[in-house]
Amino acid sequence: DLLDRGSDLYPQKEILVDDTARLTYRELREKVDRLAISFIELGIKERDFVLLQLPNWHEFIIAFYALQKVGAIVVLLVARHGLSEINYLCSLTHPVAWIGPDQYRNIEYLPLIKSVRESNKELRHIISVRAPENEAFIPLENLIYKGKLTAANLEALAARRPDPMEVSIILPTGGTTGLPKAVPRTHNDYMATVEYHTKAWEMTSNDVVLTSAPVSHAQAIHNGVGGAFFHGAKYVLIDSTNAEDICRVIEREKVTAFPTV
Repeated sequence: DLLDRGSDLYPQKEILVDDTARLTYRELREKVDRLAISFIELGIKERDFVLLQLPNWHEFIIAFYALQKVGAIVVLLVARHGLSEINYLCSLTHPVAWIGPDQYRNIEYLPLIKSVRESNKELRHIISVRAPENEAFIPLENLIYKGKLTAANLEALAARRPDPMEVSIILPTGGTTGLPKAVPRTHNDYMATVEYHTKAWEMTSNDVVLTSAPVSHAQAIHNGVGGAFFHGAKYVLIDSTNAEDICRVIEREKVTAFPTV
């Protein structure tokens, strides 16, 4: 609803920026809708759990909103989560799909996910982002391209709008167990947290919000992603915690809000 409302109000406004892309509301909504339609055709159903393990790339936002639109439940992972963390969250949620990079920094995900699938047979769809052609993966980029915005497909997509009291996301948290805890958040719960946190900051559509901490952390998914799209503020992702890189982006994008942990 937030994405659609924003694209109706500000179709030409630049809403999402990272190191490789700059997207207006209209462009972002089109990619989200195309991907959501492909998710439906892939067989992802309402209340299916899907692992989302992407760094601070614009594709995270596209996948996040596409999964919300089809009524799936997003299980958030940070990029550094390894075999033990992924297997543990799989044992709690029984996901049908995983979305992540082929390789990120020093982690190769293909052998990692192959190991995860051995003990998680429900994990049917392995969706890659920014990866070379590989028959073991379904490229996310291909799913976006193949999704057709026909009247029938858009009607089917609208019919998948989830109940606001359904679970929207599963947040991993740290703690004394050494393994992430899986915290469920309904759509209404998520929206209430977003609204009251960011209203206290007096965030508006004129702001520019930057996230440099992992976008899948609770702080970023609420105050960054949620806050920006709730208020129609431009959202900037940076895949670096280097001070010079952050300052360069703050200056370039005229950042007004920089939530940090």
